[in-house]
Amino acid sequence: MRSPIPGLGRVMVFLAAALASVSLAVPEGWGEEGVQYGQVGTDVTLSCTGAHAGSPVQWRRAGAAALPEGSAIQQGSLVLPRASLATAGTYSCHDEDSGLLHAVSLRLGYLPGVPFVSCRASDYENFSCSWTSSVETFLPTRYITTYRKKSLTGEEKRRNKNGHVGPCLQDLSRPGTCTVHGSEFWSSYRLNITEVNPLGSSFRLLDVTMQAIIKPDPPEGLVVEPIPLAPRRLHVSWKYPSSWPKE
Repeated sequence: MRSPIPGLGRVMVFLAAALASVSLAVPEGWGEEGVQYGQVGTDVTLSCTGAHAGSPVQWRRAGAAALPEGSAIQQGSLVLPRASLATAGTYSCHDEDSGLLHAVSLRLGYLPGVPFVSCRASDYENFSCSWTSSVETFLPTRYITTYRKKSLTGEEKRRNKNGHVGPCLQDLSRPGTCTVHGSEFWSSYRLNITEVNPLGSSFRLLDVTMQAIIKPDPPEGLVVEPIPLAPRRLHVSWKYPSSWPKE
């Protein structure tokens, strides 16, 4: 479902339930001065900042002899109909004396799709989720990752009817992953993985239960030794994986 409402904003989840997704439009403001974003397949309008009302202006495209086919100048603004990826580039508007009035870099792409997500717990105290984008948007992308604990004790319900809410912490050294620390084995959690770009956002809600997704890492330090005077028997020893909590 997509909506033009302003605001921030196929998943396969291993042993977790996918619940809902939505796309919302978000306002511009990605900290890139002189950059305008547009959606492929829509009409894009570039304003000539600095031009006087009613004054004629000229529009040019860097590296091109002409503007894209179908372009039109309306009240000083340049309208690019049904923009494609090839329409992207640097545009500038000029006054009658060819003086530069304004320049803008146009970047075009697509709304985010619902990300593909999977979750796993390698121990009974923490679990991690990883994701990949389902749509190549050609635009800068951010992710917002949060969780809400669903299974509450009586005391927790009295303190917070909506459950405990917190961030699923992202690790910059492992892009596309987040971890919920201090999770409880018999509890269930609702994850919200939101993909955001300058055009909008799309999110997935997931119900995750610890006992369903726990999969310990393999044991470490495996040693196999013969047993003296027992040629048909072996002594096998190993250590807990380093990811397993120390007892």
